[in-house]
Amino acid sequence: MTDTRRRVKVYTLNEDRQWDDRGTGHVSSGYVERLKGMSLLVRAESDGSLLLESKINPNTAYQKQQDTLIVWSEAENYDLALSFQEKAGCDEIWEKICQVQGKDPSVDITQDLVDESEEERFDDMSSPGLELPSCELSRLEEIAELVASS
Repeated sequence: MTDTRRRVKVYTLNEDRQWDDRGTGHVSSGYVERLKGMSLLVRAESDGSLLLESKINPNTAYQKQQDTLIVWSEAENYDLALSFQEKAGCDEIWEKICQVQGKDPSVDITQDLVDESEEERFDDMSSPGLELPSCELSRLEEIAELVASS
């Protein structure tokens, strides 16, 4: 019997911002020596050929969407998506990605995405700087209290 939990369609985003179907297969995760890391592998349902071999990068932002979709960018202008037949399979692979990245699988995105407007808001904060005493061992407690109270 075929394991439908891990049955996926692989998609890539084209220049027109449309998703292109790259094929249907079964996803697994494992260590790939050539990539020197844990990777997602998708083998084609039809002939077992490799549809996808993608190293799980610790700094890549993976997103889980609609319970059966995992989306990420491999490189600039190269977005990928795995669409799972079953939620259980998506959850399994999501947990593997989170395990490699040391993230909480209950959160639907693995990296904090800060948009520029939010960064600018932090830059525009006009709170006065904290005046710290000189950094000496004898003043460590005083410095700690100042930092904690600010």
